[in-house]
Amino acid sequence: MIPANTFTPIPVISNFQAPYDLPYQPLTQHVLGGVAIGNPSLGRQVKIWTVNYNGVSITVKPIDGPIAFTLVAADVQTVSLAFDNNMGLVIGWMTSIDAKLYYYDTLLAAYTIRTFVGPTSCRVVVDDARDFYTAQSDVIFGYTMAGNLYWRQQRDRYDVQYLIGPTANLLRKMAPNVGNRLQFQLL
Repeated sequence: MIPANTFTPIPVISNFQAPYDLPYQPLTQHVLGGVAIGNPSLGRQVKIWTVNYNGVSITVKPIDGPIAFTLVAADVQTVSLAFDNNMGLVIGWMTSIDAKLYYYDTLLAAYTIRTFVGPTSCRVVVDDARDFYTAQSDVIFGYTMAGNLYWRQQRDRYDVQYLIGPTANLLRKMAPNVGNRLQFQLL
């Protein structure tokens, strides 16, 4: 959970934690996750997972294993992955006309795809995946829109939009840095 009014007005730049320190690739991302989708028993910092778009579908797999999840999607321009407290998938992606978010909706008791009209870039990330912050951690959906950087959080079911501030850039990375702070990279 991001506490209110905690964004620094002056950029504080630090290195991203591995594997988030890898170069930005719009259609592939490596993130930390647990042993299996739906299995948080060993935490969410056990192995590296990869999300990829191959022109037809978005796939998720552990770096050392076979594809564990496939979602057919069209016109994907960028893709991003995070895992919630239950090692449930949260996938954010941009198309040429909107942003999409795939996540488990507790009111529906099912996975759903939500569309956001207007964003020009988006990413998803767990704000703090360390085991002792599980009760407070959240999946953050960050995006740029109309000259501003915004975020939404899972605990609000992504219904509430929070303003970070103005930017003329696109959101390329959103990940924990080596100081265990959530960091945004805008280019």
